[in-house]
Amino acid sequence: MHDQNKCAESFDNGKQVRLRYPLRQGRYKLEEVASGLLRCRLEIDRISDVANRKSNGTELMYCTNSDKAVWLAGIPIHIAFTLGYEFLPSLKALENEGVSSEAVARAYAEMSEQCDGLVFDLELVRASICESIQNEYRQMLRGKSLVAPLVDDAIRITKQVLLLAASGGLKVDLAFNESPQEPLSDHLFRVYQSAG
Repeated sequence: MHDQNKCAESFDNGKQVRLRYPLRQGRYKLEEVASGLLRCRLEIDRISDVANRKSNGTELMYCTNSDKAVWLAGIPIHIAFTLGYEFLPSLKALENEGVSSEAVARAYAEMSEQCDGLVFDLELVRASICESIQNEYRQMLRGKSLVAPLVDDAIRITKQVLLLAASGGLKVDLAFNESPQEPLSDHLFRVYQSAG
């Protein structure tokens, strides 16, 4: 299949690079992460429209019709790097914004575990897409995707931590409530929900 876990390597590389450039604040970076993930997810939907012949590709924003396969194949490595370089360090930096050290430590332990699982899944999808982009396109033709659910997972955990940041760590249990009535920190979450 493949001889190395490129997503784990990217995740670890992100963590190592961030050590040289520590974050002083986390919330703004978490909002950037959420925004980037949502834009990525919407582009996957646009590519799916192209695969399903609902679009000719002129609506694509981050790739072209001719390089959409390369863009899709790069998503797992990009998300893995983002988790290590931006997401986890942003969570840690919430201590500088009034979230208690205990809440940050608990959340960091839980989120680190979730990131490890997500990075593992990202590598499986990366290998499948790199083996043949048709694996992803076949899913899109069925109204699904290999990579989209993983982007959704990254969005979900980012939203969890944004809720922790909004509460100051005092009232939010990280056992996330999927309720549509849940207040969202970022306007883009509402944009994504209305688009999906």
